[in-house]
Amino acid sequence: MSGMSLTQAPRAAKLARRIDRLADTLFDEWRGASAAKWALALMIIIRDLHDSGQLILVEGSAMHRAYLLFAPMLEDALDDLAISKSAAKQARHLRDRFTRDGYFREAA
Repeated sequence: MSGMSLTQAPRAAKLARRIDRLADTLFDEWRGASAAKWALALMIIIRDLHDSGQLILVEGSAMHRAYLLFAPMLEDALDDLAISKSAAKQARHLRDRFTRDGYFREAA
């Protein structure tokens, strides 16, 4: 956590622990599920956050480059109606969970 002030480091550590707990819970839920479904669910969340203005993908940023690389890889999953519907349902579930846990608020 270099480059942080003494007051920022404890806050960052607390946030990191909170994210670790959430990730552990989500990975338990994901166990046995199709990787395509989960990847597609995450892409749907990122797309929806971007479309609502809650997430800004700065052109050329690492996140933007990763998204541009990641999205085309999921085209086959989008063509599978069962995976698409399941991923959309899971994306809603995850987004509701993230909202409930305070990671972001719904657009006003």
